[in-house]
Amino acid sequence: MLQAHALAEGRDAVTEDDLVYLKHALWQSPEQQTEIGKALARLGNPLNSKAVDYEDQAASVHRECMDAQQAAQSEEQKMQSAIEANTKLKRIGARLQELREQAAEQGRNMNRIDKVIEAVAKMKQEIASLV
Repeated sequence: MLQAHALAEGRDAVTEDDLVYLKHALWQSPEQQTEIGKALARLGNPLNSKAVDYEDQAASVHRECMDAQQAAQSEEQKMQSAIEANTKLKRIGARLQELREQAAEQGRNMNRIDKVIEAVAKMKQEIASLV
């Protein structure tokens, strides 16, 4: 399965990043896929695992901000929630940049980290447009 995935990705060899795709085969019920995927990511590439955790945190911040925008009763409340969310996303972005630097120093694949950085930047941009 891992070799097939590597070939589909255009590679001749399996890498540690491929381990996460075992989540599609190692579950007994579909709900287990997420947790199995996280465990495999921690084993295969701990930096990617941290990046995914940061992505989850960013998505939570984004969701909370959007909910606060709808629930706010004044423009000031909307502005305050957007500023707080933007600040949190900025911190998450800085942590992701540190992870990227660690991955580069260790010679690890940075594609997943880069995708998370891009996703968080889009969330941040959407929230900044509210201000």
